[in-house]
Amino acid sequence: MEKRGAWFWLSSMLLVFMLVLLMNYISGVNSYASTGYEIKQQQKKLSLLTEKNRQMTLKISEASSIVNIETDLADSNFVSIDSARFVQTAQYSQR
Repeated sequence: MEKRGAWFWLSSMLLVFMLVLLMNYISGVNSYASTGYEIKQQQKKLSLLTEKNRQMTLKISEASSIVNIETDLADSNFVSIDSARFVQTAQYSQR
């Protein structure tokens, strides 16, 4: 009878050990799957932000191009100058 009790005890402990290993394995797989999902989400955000950055850079370069600046100045009734005249400080009295 004692041999049968030891066998039952040993098989029960082995079953518990296997269940602990199985739970550990499932937990690890779940962790890796969650991490992979989070990485995919972050990659999608990165690609979206990269595209927005590209569009904003294009808008900035379009807005700052000389053609657009000249067009905006002409639309605002500015006129071009032929030559620049600078004020000489010697002409005014200093107090």
